[in-house]
Amino acid sequence: MREMNSPRQAGYLLAEMIVTVTVLTVGILGFLSAFQGNFRAAMDTVTEDRAQAAVENVASMLKNSTNFAALYTTYQDHQILVTEIDGYGGNPMQVSVHFDVNETTLPSDYGPVVDINGDKLKTTTNASTNYVLLPARLQITYSTSHGTETKTMYLILSSK
Repeated sequence: MREMNSPRQAGYLLAEMIVTVTVLTVGILGFLSAFQGNFRAAMDTVTEDRAQAAVENVASMLKNSTNFAALYTTYQDHQILVTEIDGYGGNPMQVSVHFDVNETTLPSDYGPVVDINGDKLKTTTNASTNYVLLPARLQITYSTSHGTETKTMYLILSSK
C-alpha cells in the first residue's frame, strides 16, 4: 500500500478506485448479459429441435398408417398431441394436419404433383373420397424467447 503524503493524493486514490470499480462492474454486467443471451439462444434451439421432432413424428405416424383410405376422414384439420415431446412450459406439442384434396388449387409447395385421384386430369375439386396420393400439410406453432414461430412440412402420402 502506498503512503499518502497529502490529502490530494488520497483524493486521486479514491478517484482511481471509483473508476476501477466502475469498469469492473460494467465488465461483469456485460459478461452476465452475454451469458444470458447465449442461454436463451440455446433454449430456443432445443425448442426448435423439439418442434421439428414433433412434426416428423406425426409425418411418420401418417406414413405408416395401416388404413390409408381413412386418413382424410380420421385426421383432416385435427390437432395431434405429441405427448413424448414437451413444448414450452412442459406442455405437449400439437401438430395440425390439413390435407389438400383440390387438384385445381393445389399449392406449389408440394412440388410437381398434378393428379391426386389417378384420373390423369387436374380437374377434381374434391378428391377426399378417391385419392391415390394425399397431399398433407403439417404445421406446428411454438413459443421462443423472441416470439412465436411456425414450422410447416409439406408431404405427399401414398398407399404404397
